[in-house]
Amino acid sequence: MKSVRTALAALILLSTGLSCNGKSQYVNLPDALVRYPETELSTFSIAGSAHCDWCAPSQVTALQVEVVPVDDPMKTLDWSIFDGLGPFSFTDLRYKKDAKLTLYGKLLFGAGNTGATSATEITVPQNDGETVSCVINFPPR
Repeated sequence: MKSVRTALAALILLSTGLSCNGKSQYVNLPDALVRYPETELSTFSIAGSAHCDWCAPSQVTALQVEVVPVDDPMKTLDWSIFDGLGPFSFTDLRYKKDAKLTLYGKLLFGAGNTGATSATEITVPQNDGETVSCVINFPPR
């Protein structure tokens, strides 16, 4: 009897389209940022490099950069690994105008050994197509 009830419950749940109100609703969302109206979003690029006073550029094998919204630190907008201290760039990013973003940088020294981490903050531009320039400074240890 228990297995019949379980099967019936599963059938009902699946037939409702997994919606809370029992109605099947499928909406094609043009943008993942549904919390903000289109007029509040900006498409932009980031260009920059890293600066390290205490390390020899020839010793830095790679720079990992991650772009994270300050107001949603569990979300990564983009990330990549670049040669040496850069330069680095991210294109066609989309987020809320005037929002603060943190760029986290990690220097890698041969065989993937992490040498240092640092961060810098930028602001999403008001106008589409703009490029924000920045430098991730790695202070002395």
